Amino acid sequence: MDLGNGRGGLVASNLVIAAIPADGDDVWKVSSEKKPHLTLLFLGDALSNPNVTKIVDTVKDYSRNLDPFNLLVDHRGFLGEEDADVLFFTDDIPWKLVDFREQLKYNQEISMAYNAIPQHAKWKPHLTLGYPDSPANADDWDPMGQLYVQFDKVAVWYGDYEGPEFTLTESPRPSDMDSPMALAYAAEIGTALAHHGIKGMRWGVRRKNPSGPNPVVVSVDKKKLKTKGGEGHPAVEEALRTAATKQQAKKSGLHSLSNEEIQAAVTRMNLEKNFVEVQAKTKRENAGVKFVKRTLSRQGQRHLDKLADQAVNAGVKAALGAI
Repeated sequence: MDLGNGRGGLVASNLVIAAIPADGDDVWKVSSEKKPHLTLLFLGDALSNPNVTKIVDTVKDYSRNLDPFNLLVDHRGFLGEEDADVLFFTDDIPWKLVDFREQLKYNQEISMAYNAIPQHAKWKPHLTLGYPDSPANADDWDPMGQLYVQFDKVAVWYGDYEGPEFTLTESPRPSDMDSPMALAYAAEIGTALAHHGIKGMRWGVRRKNPSGPNPVVVSVDKKKLKTKGGEGHPAVEEALRTAATKQQAKKSGLHSLSNEEIQAAVTRMNLEKNFVEVQAKTKRENAGVKFVKRTLSRQGQRHLDKLADQAVNAGVKAALGAI
C-alpha cells in the first residue's frame, strides 16, 4: 500500500486520505495493489491520533464539493528506494482537487497530523501499480496515446485499506436550461431570467438602476446562455473579511490570526486565483478556436477559388478546341 512515504504503508495503523479509481478503470486490472489509489494526504499513525473521527467527518463534508475527476498520465516509471512501479500524473490537476486538498490541509485536526511528520517538499501525484516482489500485471495501453485515470471516491483509511469511502458526485450544471435543476443553479449564482420587460423598451434590454447595482440579465435560448449587466455590485462579506485578514497579517503577523481566519482567507484567495485562471484559459481557448475557424475558412475559400479557376480554364480550352 503506497502512502506516498515508502512501503511503510503496509503498517496497518497508518492514517491516509486517498482518492480511489472508478471500478471500471483499467488500472484495477494492472495494479497488484489491493486497492490502487492516489494519496492525497499522509497523516502518520492512526492509533496515536485522537482526532480520527473528526478527520473522517471533515473529509466526508468537504468531499461533497468535489466532482469525480480525471488525471492525465505523464509517464510510467520507478519511485523511491524500493523501485515502486508508478504512474506519474501531469501537473494539469483539476482546480477543485487542488482546492479540496488545500482545504483539508488547513483544517485544524488534519493540519496537526500533517505537520507532525516529515512530508515531501512538493506533492507529486502518482499511483503505484506494483513492487518488485509483487509486480504489476501486463497492460495493453497504447504507448503513443493519452491515458487518463478516473477517480470517483475519496477514502480515509486508518488500517490496511480499511476505513470509510465517500462517492463523489457531479455538481449540477446548467446543461439543459429548461430543467428545474438548471434554473435553481442559475438562481443560486445570483442570476435572474429575463421574462419581463419594461414598458416602452425592447425585449431583452434592461435599464441600469441609478440607485443601485445593475442586475445580471440572462436570456435563455434552449442550449445557449447569454448574459449582460452586473455592474456596480459591492464587495461581498467573504471578500471584505479576506481583505481585513490580509491587512491584519501584514501589520500584526500571522500569530494574531486564528486557524479559522487563515483557512477562510486561503480558501477565498485560492478560489479567486482559480476563477481568474479559468477565465483566462477560456478566453485563450476561444481565441484559438476563432483563429482556427478563420484560417480554415480562408484556406477553404482559396481552394474553392482555385477549383473555379481550373474549371474556367478547362472550359475555355474546350471551347477553343471546338473552333
